[in-house]
Amino acid sequence: MKFINKSKTSSKEVRFITIILIVCAGLITSCNDNLIRDTAQEKSEITEVKELTNLISINQIKISYQGQTRPNTYTAQIEWPAFDGKIYFLDHSKVKLSYDPITTNQFKISDLQGGVEKIIFFKAINEKRNQNLEIELKLLPPKDLVIEGQYNFNKSQNLPFERIFINDNSHLITEEHTIRLQFNELHIGNNVSVSHFLPTQNSTFQINGRNGGSLELIGHKAIGFIKFNINAEGGSNGRDGFLNCNSVNLTNPYCLPESGSSPGIRGNYVLDIQNVDYFGFSYQFLDPKVGQPGVNNTTPLRDHANLCNWYKNHPNENPGLNLNCNLTIPPKSGIPSSGGSICIKNNKGNNYECISKN
Repeated sequence: MKFINKSKTSSKEVRFITIILIVCAGLITSCNDNLIRDTAQEKSEITEVKELTNLISINQIKISYQGQTRPNTYTAQIEWPAFDGKIYFLDHSKVKLSYDPITTNQFKISDLQGGVEKIIFFKAINEKRNQNLEIELKLLPPKDLVIEGQYNFNKSQNLPFERIFINDNSHLITEEHTIRLQFNELHIGNNVSVSHFLPTQNSTFQINGRNGGSLELIGHKAIGFIKFNINAEGGSNGRDGFLNCNSVNLTNPYCLPESGSSPGIRGNYVLDIQNVDYFGFSYQFLDPKVGQPGVNNTTPLRDHANLCNWYKNHPNENPGLNLNCNLTIPPKSGIPSSGGSICIKNNKGNNYECISKN
């Protein structure tokens, strides 16, 4: 008996099927390879464009300012990461600031005015990727404080500045106020001094002088020499005795002179400066004026009546007509000033070394 295997195929059929499978496998492999290659290339291009955008992002651009010799004159230094392409800078009218592209990753613009904004544009070009991007940059260097001549502070204030310039022959007056000057750099000209009050400044009649204020110099570096006068407002002399025109029988024909007023308490200075290699100062305690009593009236009695009648018709000529007549309290001088100090911070710690006067 013979058995017939119906699943048996010829050798030609086997070879034909094998060839078809090999071709299909090759096609599938080729398609997968192309798909992977295209996907990788697409990811690479996306990554490169993303990196390009990040490199020229405004957050990647750093701007710093360096002061020039003249006050309120600065140079801006602009830096950015390395970039494979061309970099230009344009002014506010889109005109190139340099004909050739920038070959480094930094650019400087000089003679900027402190406190004044300037608009420029950062332009990045990558011709291979057809990239052409612009970023607007706002340059705003700090504004310096410039002091010249006699400079009176009229209120207490904290003044933080990048740089402070005190010009030649300047005289700072704090009066009774508290002043804090904070700085990175302090530039002091020739013949510069600071006082709480002018040495010749005194109060008015029967009013004590004002206390000296406080000046604090706090910063990184100071250059120059400054003289500190530690004082207060002076007192005033008392009024002289005047005619007592209210005296009918000339029992008390003269009012007693007024007492002199007292000067204020001297002020203080505080120096907290880190770099003092090119900084120097001197100081002196000044004694403001002590008011002296007025002098007795020496008008002859025979002229008393005539003068009083004349004063009544000319009241502005005799201040005593509108003032109480002192008949009992002897006049005296004011009390001399006291206090005052200058304190310098010790660079080795947070302690201050103070020089004071009672």
